Amino acid sequence: LCNLGYCYEMGIGVEKNLQISEEYYLKSADQGNLRAMCNLGYLYEQGIEDKPDYHQAVQWYEKAASYEYPRALCCLGYIYQEGLLDGQVDEKKAFHYYQKAALLKDGAAICTLGYYYENGFGCVKDELKAVECYQKSSEYGSLRGLTNLGCCYELGIGVEIDLTKAIACYQQAGDAGFDVALWRLGYCYEDGIGVEQDYQAALHYYELASQQNNPRALCSLGLMYEE
Repeated sequence: LCNLGYCYEMGIGVEKNLQISEEYYLKSADQGNLRAMCNLGYLYEQGIEDKPDYHQAVQWYEKAASYEYPRALCCLGYIYQEGLLDGQVDEKKAFHYYQKAALLKDGAAICTLGYYYENGFGCVKDELKAVECYQKSSEYGSLRGLTNLGCCYELGIGVEIDLTKAIACYQQAGDAGFDVALWRLGYCYEDGIGVEQDYQAALHYYELASQQNNPRALCSLGLMYEE
């Protein structure tokens, strides 16, 4: 049922129909399917007929989160991070939910927790903890976490500057296709940061990132062609 709901939501093999998708998700969620609960929450968050219902979204996210479902906890974190429920950002609540998801070894949540520690959002700023989170999240497969770890090594955030390690992080994440890492590799080659300056290599990485519509890469690519 959940898979059928997803097919109707995305228009896979059938004509896209969010109302039918909602029906299948509701039936699946009523049977206790946590993925369906989250998908239903996301459907309400995005809006059926472009009318978001954040209260219904939160209700379904909370129901799935009560079973310690990491994705639901992250979705709740995002709701409070962006202030979607009542227009008020609540960084402490967002931090709370990301922290709970991180304890369940969710790579994306651990990465976001690192970002919160790095910037002091909803917690005491702690760059060392940020680095630890980025490192741990990368071990759980987070390409954003790996890229953020590279940024820490490049800029000396919570660690000594180590451009070799920075490039290694960007390269690993870039090889896996992560657009932000590809853009960072591009500017490193363009400016000769941790690598020998190579405009062709810079162009190559900017183009790869631009294929994913990375806005910074598109801008950088445009500037290179302009020059």
